[in-house]
Amino acid sequence: MKSLLFMTSSAIVIAASLPLVAFAQDSSPHSVVQRIAGQRSVAGTPRLDLLGDPIPASAARRTIRIGPDARYVNVVSGETVKFVVGDRAFGWAFDGPIRNFDLSRVAPAGMLDHRVASYVSTNLDEIGGP
Repeated sequence: MKSLLFMTSSAIVIAASLPLVAFAQDSSPHSVVQRIAGQRSVAGTPRLDLLGDPIPASAARRTIRIGPDARYVNVVSGETVKFVVGDRAFGWAFDGPIRNFDLSRVAPAGMLDHRVASYVSTNLDEIGGP
């Protein structure tokens, strides 16, 4: 009886610690958000709705021009941005939990001919900052 009780309690302890082992292996902020939300697409990349939302370019409060040499853009979480590439434009609301991603994932097809990373900083209002 004692050995059965010991094996049962050991199995419970091991099962309870498995999520901690998984967390310790990859604890970057983005992987934690994605794992907690459990919202990855089949290909392993975050779903588009986790990156934010498309908006009419005219509704954006900020405009960023992307030239051929642009490699990244810096935005703030919650910001709405109109991106201008040549004579075309699109709008995006950075209101998703994923903070950094390739902007070509949300740009209209063919608009960006090179990789442009979007780096989304935390809005201090979201965390009760000064």
